[in-house]
Amino acid sequence: MTAPQGSLASITVSLTSLNSFAGSVNLNYSLSPGITNVTIALNPGSVSLLTGSGTSTLTVSVPASAPLSTYTIIIDGASGRLSHNVTSILRVVLPPSPDFSIASSPSSMNLTRGSVTSTTLTLTSIGGFAGQVNLTTSISPSSGSSPTLALNPNRVTLLSGGTGNAVLTINTSGTTSRGIYAIVVLGVSGTLANSVSITLTVQ
Repeated sequence: MTAPQGSLASITVSLTSLNSFAGSVNLNYSLSPGITNVTIALNPGSVSLLTGSGTSTLTVSVPASAPLSTYTIIIDGASGRLSHNVTSILRVVLPPSPDFSIASSPSSMNLTRGSVTSTTLTLTSIGGFAGQVNLTTSISPSSGSSPTLALNPNRVTLLSGGTGNAVLTINTSGTTSRGIYAIVVLGVSGTLANSVSITLTVQ
């Protein structure tokens, strides 16, 4: 697994009964080399295999001060005199630079002339980004008979690690030209710019 500094990472540990084994398996882990202030948890720490299989989740909280490196986590399972282990590799990398993303749901729409539709835009903070994102729209082909677009709101404030929404409303009239239109919603915050494309078919 790969985890940026200051983040959480997790894996699923799967256990399977062999040769009709039925019992509980106690789990433990070791990390090499060690990381100061790292937190590792296995949940649950004991897995029953009475039904033949089971799982546990290993979660690693990587501190922001963790050195960039590759680490080995050995997960041991023991039940009486039986013991098995599995090795997982943890790669600690730099956190992403502050940024944001824009997504549209739906991203493709069909519309009959003279009707109205809308799509929800979701903006997501990346890498601790926090700030205002100004939104603008464009449509192609663009003419006097193209659909009209309206954003509400046209400015979204994102908190670090948070999300925000805007609604894009698309209006057509009886004289709107039929065809396929490409709509682009552009978000700008300082030197950062991201966009999402939406396909509209007017029938």
